Amino acid sequence: MKHKLLLAIVLVMAVVQCWASPFDSSRTGNLDTNSNSTRRDFIVSDSLKPFIIEPYITVNPKSLDFGTVALGRKVSKTFKVRGFGLKGNLTLQVLSTRSSSSDGFSINVTTITPAQAMQGVTVRVTYEPTYVGTQNSTSVYINGGGIETQTVALRGTCTSSHEPIGSSITVNPSSLDFGTVNLGESVTKTFTVRGLRLSGSLNLEVLTSRSGSSDEFAISRTTISRTQALFGVEVKVTYTPQAVGTNNYTIVRVSGGGAESQDVTLSGSCVISPILDSIPPTIIVKPQSLDFGTVQLGQSVTKSIVVRGLRLNGPLTLNVLTSRANSTSDGFTINKTTITPEQALLGATVSVTYRPLYVGTQNTTAIYISGGGAESVVVPLTGTCIERIPFPPLFAGDDSDANLSTPEVGDISTTGVNQWSQNVNIVAQGHDIIIDSPIDQSATICDINGHARSVSLKAGRNVIPTRATGVHIVRVGNATAKLFIK
Repeated sequence: MKHKLLLAIVLVMAVVQCWASPFDSSRTGNLDTNSNSTRRDFIVSDSLKPFIIEPYITVNPKSLDFGTVALGRKVSKTFKVRGFGLKGNLTLQVLSTRSSSSDGFSINVTTITPAQAMQGVTVRVTYEPTYVGTQNSTSVYINGGGIETQTVALRGTCTSSHEPIGSSITVNPSSLDFGTVNLGESVTKTFTVRGLRLSGSLNLEVLTSRSGSSDEFAISRTTISRTQALFGVEVKVTYTPQAVGTNNYTIVRVSGGGAESQDVTLSGSCVISPILDSIPPTIIVKPQSLDFGTVQLGQSVTKSIVVRGLRLNGPLTLNVLTSRANSTSDGFTINKTTITPEQALLGATVSVTYRPLYVGTQNTTAIYISGGGAESVVVPLTGTCIERIPFPPLFAGDDSDANLSTPEVGDISTTGVNQWSQNVNIVAQGHDIIIDSPIDQSATICDINGHARSVSLKAGRNVIPTRATGVHIVRVGNATAKLFIK
């Protein structure tokens, strides 16, 4: 026991002696034998290096499993993000490796500052599936702040029903307010239709409590299959008012599939734009003229103009007139002769048909548009008619008249009245060809010079003017007649 105590005293004295001995201040760390024996400080020769913290974050948990969720419902879970030594903000994104969608996953935080990260931020993830199946290809990606990208894997399974029985239809939203819309303008809004356990397709219709009007609301689709309804379908509703006032009598009714019908109420107000209110009654036509180019005799070409009227106080009247004396409209016709102020405000399309009556250029005809308290507008019409291209082999296969493609005057010396089966009569009368046809059909006429044209026959008597005298070949159906025009 005495030997152990003595050994401990010796060791303590040795430690004290070593601590009291001065060290060399050089980098070698050797003992300084020249130092004053009274020096007791301990000098560290190497300089201290600064302590640097690299940016890093912790995420807990690293994955979220939402289990089974019924279509139309949603479930939320959370994870926590903490960050240290960040050089900037953290950015959070929900991305899928399968498609451009997020498979129904969404987050409530997309940016975290370094100060927030130091305290720790709780991120809520909501799973609201949009289709039946398992979604396991989506993650929350966290990057920025000088860190390597971190991910939180997301997983969930969607089932088609959360109720044991019964079909159902849901609409979202259940009402659409289009606000105030200027007369002549349009506004479009949307709602979504979903259907569960449907027995068939859904039907959509616009209904109003006012008779004979839908208040100018229109929908983009009228049917939805039950498969489409299961995943949800977006329906567009367009409001194009044609009269000033409030429209709130209309609904879109969604029904069918064995489910109780659902309604989407529609409302909107129509006003006159302050810009329109400041101008006088005006007629605007585009294009301001029509050129039909070259058209063969017996053929026709149709083009159109759009007529708009602003602040009209009455209907517009349209007439086709020519400046040539004792002339018809030179083969120009229109499909509308009257346009109401409401139609004009939205823009009315007028079809113009050129069916020339004779060879030459017609450029003295125009459409005259007047009324509604506005200054009249004139739309010039031009076109050139040419002879039809001769039909060389038209009768080549007809044994009875194989050589009549270039008829001779001497072949027939009378006006030539022809009758044959199908009760068709053809008569030459002056410079006209008279054809009595039992039905609507076409006829082909060729003159002595080989000029041919096609004409449309109406059931009954048809008067067809000709320009050339001499022998003409007329073909109706499968039969051919020869006429001499005086």
